[in-house]
Amino acid sequence: MSSFGTVLLTGAAGKIGLRLREFLRPPIRLRSTDILALDPPRDGEETVRCDLSDPLAARSVVAGVDAIVHMAGIPREAPIEQIASANLIATYNVFAAAHAAGVKRVVFGSTNHVVGFYPVEQSVDASALPRPDTLYGASKVFGEAVARLFWDKHGIESVCIRIGSALDKPTNVRQLSTWVSYRDLGELVWRSLVAPRSRRHVAHQTHARPAHRHHLGGPYTRARHGGGRVPMSSSRQRSLVTA
Repeated sequence: MSSFGTVLLTGAAGKIGLRLREFLRPPIRLRSTDILALDPPRDGEETVRCDLSDPLAARSVVAGVDAIVHMAGIPREAPIEQIASANLIATYNVFAAAHAAGVKRVVFGSTNHVVGFYPVEQSVDASALPRPDTLYGASKVFGEAVARLFWDKHGIESVCIRIGSALDKPTNVRQLSTWVSYRDLGELVWRSLVAPRSRRHVAHQTHARPAHRHHLGGPYTRARHGGGRVPMSSSRQRSLVTA
């Protein structure tokens, strides 16, 4: 998308959503939404409290936007009833509302847990079959499949970002292999929005360490996506086109 007016950010009261609210505006005008209460809107932002598991509410909050960054959902293991409402039904409702409103791009917050049951010593890329390690991971497999469905059936472009440990900095050795700074995650979201053409991608965020288990094809570069910002931490993003 070379230009757009308003971007809907779901999950805007969450840990990642709060950081994206700051990172993406300006120049993007945001409509920030969450099932929880939100802070007052900042300049260039409107806020809407919304339960995305309600299809009518989802259609209402999506109406009039040009793109969606879907970060809403339960970000950890939980009972199936909660996972089903927040991560399955709500995600489907967002894509269905996007189709109804003519929105042509969705950036979906997925997780590295969709391939979490591969052996630690095995490198995996976006072509690997899903092996989720939790119900949470399985719910994101569903979300990626919905993104594929709406691309194949309705032409809605998507970038599914498999997020690992989103932190200001890692706090233990294990996190070094899955860490992404909030700044660099914001950079990847930004580039996913401004890319002139997306089709349907799965993107891993990876730390710049040779031993990282996620082996991806090539960098998600500014030359390709026309971003205008430069990552400032030591993590980097790589992606593989899967469409």
